[in-house]
Amino acid sequence: MVFKKYLFVLLLFVIPACQGEDTTGKIIIEYDNDWTAVITSGYTETTVSGTGMQEFVYENPDYLEISASKLDGSLEKITVYIYEDDRIVAGESTRDAQGTVTAFYEYPY
Repeated sequence: MVFKKYLFVLLLFVIPACQGEDTTGKIIIEYDNDWTAVITSGYTETTVSGTGMQEFVYENPDYLEISASKLDGSLEKITVYIYEDDRIVAGESTRDAQGTVTAFYEYPY
């Protein structure tokens, strides 16, 4: 009976510690002109378009991948960032007129 009591107490402390904290994944696209992007999170691929800076937030992603392209042929810089909580973990930028940038990050849970 004592063994069961200690096992129960041990499980109360070990299981929550193994579950970890919630993580917020975030993708930011920075470009003043028109762009299009494909964002992959888990098994979901989403195509988005926009102008200017845009942010996409994901709760507890397994991984995030972004591929963003300029649509206007300018020499201005396009940049993408992937965040884990408030820390940049991946990113890329280019000034190429037909520029495409990609970034990938797998979250370590």
